[in-house]
Amino acid sequence: MPSEASNAQINKFLTKIDDKSLQLKTTSTTRGDIEILKNSRLNLIWGEPNEQSDRQDESATTWRRNRARRVYLEVQAVDNHLFLAFALVIPPTVCANTSFNDVMEHLTRLESYESYRLNLSPAIKKIFKLIAAEQGFTSSRHYLSFMQTLFPQSTKYPSFTHEPMLIITGEEPQRELKMVATRDVTNFKIAEIQFAYSLIRLEDIPAFFETIQQGIYTSQQVKKEETQGVETSSCVTVIVLTGQKDGTCNIIIDRKTAMEAIHKFKLSDLKLE
Repeated sequence: MPSEASNAQINKFLTKIDDKSLQLKTTSTTRGDIEILKNSRLNLIWGEPNEQSDRQDESATTWRRNRARRVYLEVQAVDNHLFLAFALVIPPTVCANTSFNDVMEHLTRLESYESYRLNLSPAIKKIFKLIAAEQGFTSSRHYLSFMQTLFPQSTKYPSFTHEPMLIITGEEPQRELKMVATRDVTNFKIAEIQFAYSLIRLEDIPAFFETIQQGIYTSQQVKKEETQGVETSSCVTVIVLTGQKDGTCNIIIDRKTAMEAIHKFKLSDLKLE
């Protein structure tokens, strides 16, 4: 049973978290919140874990960072809404302290997390997407879980015109990206579309195709066909439309290459709602 001092510590941190959650509900994020998220907080949590260093002084730092990351992810596992308030007010140095265990014990055993429910604006959603693209964790399952929970996708089909775009479809871990020459994606179920990106600079197109070329051979589609011993692949589909309309070209590439191409060529995300 927690001591009186421990109860005081729990209440202190709960007050900070509750106050931040209330602020997020009433006035949304502040500039200070955005700076905290940008300045490596989200990258620490959703980025690639640090490798253990051979140097003793760096090993201690790595251990603290990895412990803090585990604490953040433990909170996210119980509730994504609580996680955002928690991540904004609890710094990594506090998470890494073993004396914080009593606070974690309390937070992860709450009967309900309904009081932490948020309704954030599309503008905040865009900020998270930009941070993810800049810091390279767009394919993190923790990031995707957070985005899906706080910004659920609309079930309506998007209204598309003909423009070059990139879409990501499927379920983890089989999800791959399909490069489509036009925004005519009526053959895809909207529930399968995770993200859509478009608007590439014309001078970048040759380099773009060089970048995604290797992703064809490392896609799960091609790997599957190779195990079947087939000599042709369905990774490329060309569609000729009626009249004089532009045709479409559907190319399947692996997710890692897709994310790298999106980031490298600064493609803009498209609204699917």
